[in-house]
Amino acid sequence: MTPTSLPLRRRTVTAVLAAAPLLTLAACGTATAGADAELSEEERSDGGTLRIYSSTTSIDPRQQHGPWGRALADSLVDRDPETQEFVPWLAESFEVDDEATEFTFVLREGVSFSDGTALDAAAVAANFDGAAQDLDQGGGWYIRGLFDHYEGTEATDARTAVVRFSEPNVAFLATAATSQLAIIAPSEFERTLEERALTGVVGSGPFVLSEVKPDESITLSRREGYDWASGIARHSGDASLDSVEVSFVTEVGVQTSALQSGEVEVIQTNFPADVISQIEATGSQIAYRSQVGIGMSIEINFNDPLTAQLPVRRALQKAIDRSAVSTLVYGETSPPASSVITSATFGHADFSGDLLALDVEGAKAVLEEDGWTLGSDGIYAKDGTRLSLSYITWTGALYEDLSALIKEQYAKAGIELVLSFDANAPSLFTDSGDYALHFRNTTRADPDVLRKVYSNAAHEGDPAILYTDSATVTSSGTELEEVLQASSVESDDDARIELLRRAQEIILEDALRVPVVDNAVYVLGLATSVQGIWHNSLSEPVLHDGWLVQG
Repeated sequence: MTPTSLPLRRRTVTAVLAAAPLLTLAACGTATAGADAELSEEERSDGGTLRIYSSTTSIDPRQQHGPWGRALADSLVDRDPETQEFVPWLAESFEVDDEATEFTFVLREGVSFSDGTALDAAAVAANFDGAAQDLDQGGGWYIRGLFDHYEGTEATDARTAVVRFSEPNVAFLATAATSQLAIIAPSEFERTLEERALTGVVGSGPFVLSEVKPDESITLSRREGYDWASGIARHSGDASLDSVEVSFVTEVGVQTSALQSGEVEVIQTNFPADVISQIEATGSQIAYRSQVGIGMSIEINFNDPLTAQLPVRRALQKAIDRSAVSTLVYGETSPPASSVITSATFGHADFSGDLLALDVEGAKAVLEEDGWTLGSDGIYAKDGTRLSLSYITWTGALYEDLSALIKEQYAKAGIELVLSFDANAPSLFTDSGDYALHFRNTTRADPDVLRKVYSNAAHEGDPAILYTDSATVTSSGTELEEVLQASSVESDDDARIELLRRAQEIILEDALRVPVVDNAVYVLGLATSVQGIWHNSLSEPVLHDGWLVQG
């Protein structure tokens, strides 16, 4: 299913204050499995403490989307994860001009931050000015590119905020609907990014931080009087849960044992396929939604002398058996990739039948046509250089297993991988330029992530690995740069989808990235007593609507 969204042409949307019907969890890469069907909303009960073991540790929702981000801070708008339609939240209505340069938000009355200060138009202006400030301070990777042409936010009255850009910004509304632009108390921007990540923020959400033990645990307590849930919330008013206790536990074995013993009701991490089977075998649920943005894939260092070569990259694209990685390593939560952006992302086009089809013999043919010769050790070589590529990704059994499998697959095509694992793999790859390949994902709310990663200007953020001119690494000249830039300002959905399709095609054909799986993010293991938790458009769990079966 390829999601669609409301056109960005001028529109005004007014809040629907009644609770929306239950969302279906079986569409667009979302699923709940392993337990009886969820109970009805009429059976909801209040009270209780939800206990969570989580591998995510940052507490600032604007810096790290996680299981509790939506418990602390709300956004101006929300986005239905199934229809991709934008709906009101903190703003009771919003309007986008024809060029997508001016965004007007009219706020609900009576909304406040948990410290008692009013959430008014001045606070909204402080948040978007603060986002630009975070970028200047080296933070804000999630919103990089969105404020390139930011002119400012004007509070035209207490409840109306007008955000202006000097150039069209069609990705802005999609990101405004996520935790990356959640509205937090203006005083938070007087603190450093590090302080906010370590100790959390003051927001307007249905829960407040009542205890923080940095890098150990947090406790959230229900906020009384919360009355401004999203237009797609299942539940209105105060949260049903009294509190949420989150312990930062990374070990998968410890997490699963705690769920099975009843020590916790929720566990969250990247679960390998065999662990998912174990969780479901005990009667617990697995809940997930496909990531939005760029899924788990192999990132290329274009300054490496081997991966800078188009035939080498094209061989890498052809030799991956995506179905095997999905089945043997990730399981049901992560189907084989069909494009460079995931199937849950607006503008996704399916290339699984051609550009991403497994073709080991085709990979060999591409190399041999370029003068590579298969050596007695089974690895290709040319001009005295073996086709041996350095590869790095995160530590952990899951990444080690999938990397070993990818190494075996490439060996069948005469390509050698030399594997490395490090907890700081992303920064090591981008900063050092010492590795040819890197395995990771990039979660973003809008397909404009392709421009952020593959436009010529992206070189400024990652000069050790990226090109200064995409024409030097693609077979279509300047076309990639042209379609990426055009897609970022095109406000007509149909026209933008076509531009995005062509960008994906070039990226895959010339193997600027090697997609592997459409991974889920924030996969949850849930006890059968847990009800009502769902995943939003950025695939984050929504705790406000959760409740516990009593007794």
